Amino acid sequence: MKKFLPLVILVLFASSFGLAADLEVEKIEKGSVIIVGIDKPAEFSFIIRNNGITDDFEIYSLVGVSLEPKSLFTIAANSSKELEVIVTPHEETKQNIRGFYTFDYEIKGQKTGFFRDRLTIKIVELKDAIEIVAENIKPGDENVVLNIKNLEKFDFGEVKLDIKSPFFEFSDSISLKSLEQVNVSVAIKEEGIRSLTAGIYSFESMIEFQDIKEKKKGEVNYLEKGGLSVSKETSGLIIRKTISRKTNEGNVLIKAEITERKDMLTRLFTVFSEKPLRSERKGFFVEYSWEKELNPQESLIITSTTNYTFPFILLIIVILITVVVKIYLYTNLVLNKRVSFVKTKGGEFALKVIIQAKVRKPVENVKIIDRLPRMTKLYEKFGTKPDKIDEKTRRIFWHVKKLNAGEQRIFSYIIYSKIKVLGKFELPAAMGTYEKDGKIHRVFSNKTYFVAETSDKAED
Repeated sequence: MKKFLPLVILVLFASSFGLAADLEVEKIEKGSVIIVGIDKPAEFSFIIRNNGITDDFEIYSLVGVSLEPKSLFTIAANSSKELEVIVTPHEETKQNIRGFYTFDYEIKGQKTGFFRDRLTIKIVELKDAIEIVAENIKPGDENVVLNIKNLEKFDFGEVKLDIKSPFFEFSDSISLKSLEQVNVSVAIKEEGIRSLTAGIYSFESMIEFQDIKEKKKGEVNYLEKGGLSVSKETSGLIIRKTISRKTNEGNVLIKAEITERKDMLTRLFTVFSEKPLRSERKGFFVEYSWEKELNPQESLIITSTTNYTFPFILLIIVILITVVVKIYLYTNLVLNKRVSFVKTKGGEFALKVIIQAKVRKPVENVKIIDRLPRMTKLYEKFGTKPDKIDEKTRRIFWHVKKLNAGEQRIFSYIIYSKIKVLGKFELPAAMGTYEKDGKIHRVFSNKTYFVAETSDKAED
């Protein structure tokens, strides 16, 4: 019997460690919406039934929120208890989460173990909790109706609104209970809308509650006579797309017309979703028009797409050519550098470098400066002997007192190295300085490359 006693104790210990509390929880929402910036937590009422033994319990969550009460509460065996639960999201949760947020919570019994469940709250910003919709305005209307709706289960109480548009202004405090809608009639500014054409206009609302102020934008539709709404949307830069729409918002048959005007150039790159009923040339422009009899709620939609890709590329080419020509015409001294491979008896790596200097206008005190690449030496028995060699900076200099217009000079030299070169070998650009009208000017040649492959070749 003594042999089996430790085993029995181990089994009893393991089974008690894995026990789960025998609870049933009914969650009643009393306010599950959190408004960002407002210090008001979510509230729930939990009806907890204990189907096990009498025990002391605590409720908590390990992720994203804090739960109250934090103290222990007792539920007798086979009885129920109503518990008011307060949910306070952590600051990080309120900053990063928008919309519904579901998290795990636990009810831990001191004797019976754990009960695990999930709970959902909603985190929204003030401007997303309140919807402001302006009803359509027809010519001749004296008032516009604003539908102000609380979209959330949150009792705001007094909310201050400041709304401005080309048609009306409204500034007042209103009471908004949970999910309540309030309709407000606002007088239209008759003087301000006489010059306005039919279409969609935006308005801006400032919503203020407690210490929070947030802006919210909305739209109001100004109808044509007969109830015809007009809208036009344009998008894209290189490929520009325009959607023109007219919708019969009234209750009678109405004739709608859409016109588009294109100049003689852009019309060549424009396509329409429907063939125009008429096209009329007016000077440098062509005017296209479409017509349709619209039933109630029917729309006439015309899409025009202008592709500026070809003219844009053509414009870039013209600009590049203009810049290159301008640089070419205003440069008095032009340097061109090229390189070629030289075979040697000893097998050393050697290159012949040629710098060609062309002069378009007379210049004085011309200096041609080039730099020897690292690991190379100058073969002084060939080419144009430099006037100066700077061993420290590895630069070589040629000096010419004066060059006349149209004159051309060639400066050449050979460099060599005992190290074999494989792949791409870069030679720096040569520099030239000259004096013109008492000013010193500086120009550079092209960069030159030597590519050592199975066959030796040079690239400029």
